[in-house]
Amino acid sequence: MFIFLIIIGIYFSISSIKKALKLKDVRDKIIFEGRTKHP
Repeated sequence: MFIFLIIIGIYFSISSIKKALKLKDVRDKIIFEGRTKHP
């Protein structure tokens, strides 16, 4: 049971990290596009 909880915790932390990286990529892309449109 304890190992199962650890696995769930690792899975959620990995998914949240991936989500954060995806949001960062989107934000960087928007900033980059804004910079290229308005030099």
